Amino acid sequence: MPATVLVVDDDAAILALFRRLLRANGADVEVADAAGATAALAAKSFDLVISDLQMPGADGLEVLDAVRRACPGAFRVLMSGSPDALVRGHGENSPAELLLEKPVSFARLRELCEEAAAGASCVRSIVDAMGRRYADSIHSAFVKDTAGRYLFMNDAGAALLGRPARAVEGERDSKIFERGTLSEEIRGSDQAVLRTGRPYLYVNAMRGPGHGHVFLSAKFPVRDGTGRIRAIGCLSPEITSLPSREGGDRAAHVGELLRELNEAAAILDGGSNGPLLERPDVERLLAADTACEVSAVPAPFADG
Repeated sequence: MPATVLVVDDDAAILALFRRLLRANGADVEVADAAGATAALAAKSFDLVISDLQMPGADGLEVLDAVRRACPGAFRVLMSGSPDALVRGHGENSPAELLLEKPVSFARLRELCEEAAAGASCVRSIVDAMGRRYADSIHSAFVKDTAGRYLFMNDAGAALLGRPARAVEGERDSKIFERGTLSEEIRGSDQAVLRTGRPYLYVNAMRGPGHGHVFLSAKFPVRDGTGRIRAIGCLSPEITSLPSREGGDRAAHVGELLRELNEAAAILDGGSNGPLLERPDVERLLAADTACEVSAVPAPFADG
């Protein structure tokens, strides 16, 4: 799977050179000046963004900060022909993850492309695995990139949105959900996963005329081979009919929920044996539930 790369510079000759060199290495390349970068980020997700530091009326650090907000999974590179100017890219809060002095060698560009492509391929294999497992599942399941663009959604999840899965895949949350409490909760839970690098467990409700559904949802970080979070995966078993009282039936149901969530976690974790959910994580979240009338506000299991 080719890496998607955005190069930002005010020099048209440099943009043409980078486009030619990166495409020669198999990358899917977009080039833009600082103003055009905003439109590019709105239209597409990127694995790698390389920005010049000093541009007329623009600052490369500001460009990369916008990238960090719009597409957190992208690897951000700052370049400049002035070593002294690059010092600005240092610092704990700098949006730049790598500083490169111009001229940048083709060998270094090739390395960056190969690393980005490997990460994209890793995520694609996980997306494919989720598709094989959950395409026909009764549970809502999806994977989206860190910009909120859906890479996979099964029919069960798409049905809750009142549209076919193919109409959801490739779209961002901002195109699917109207601004308001729900969209804020969705983005808030995504940000919790990105910020902590841990699963995020919550109960949410979707209501319609004369009916309602309650779900136990878990969002998980999807990492590439370097450990970088490149996407977010989710499984949402319905718990509308979960027995409300303690007993054998409820215990069995909770055990089945835990098994299903951990199966998804194992797929999204690339099949490794990383930390998964434990029964107290689920029990604590459901402890106050007496009639499945639960809050739609996410409650992170990671908080103690």
